[in-house]
Amino acid sequence: MKTILKYIPIFLAVLFTLFVVVQYNDPDPEVWMSIYGFAVICSLLVFFNKINKMILVVAIVFYAAGCFYLFPPSFEGVGTSMKCTPNVELARESLGLLICSFAMLFLFFQVRRQDKVQTGK
Repeated sequence: MKTILKYIPIFLAVLFTLFVVVQYNDPDPEVWMSIYGFAVICSLLVFFNKINKMILVVAIVFYAAGCFYLFPPSFEGVGTSMKCTPNVELARESLGLLICSFAMLFLFFQVRRQDKVQTGK
């Protein structure tokens, strides 16, 4: 089981890389490619054990705050077609940030676990 947990950051890095790729045709690709790109970098740094936990804490806070900030005033779902209303687009963006926030939370606990293993506590 511990071996599987070790590779989850790689899975997250691949997942967020796919998120980056599908943003190329977004109206504001620079913003969203950067947001998801940061999640890729954090995931890889956790895998290589080269990240400070405080960076993940800050990421969790910013992703969660962005999720709540972008949540649409009237939730209409996330839709199934690419044509959508502004509320559907906001819901999709909010959901993406929520996914990032939970991923960073998982990575935080992974780093904490790695630290305990290294210190023997």
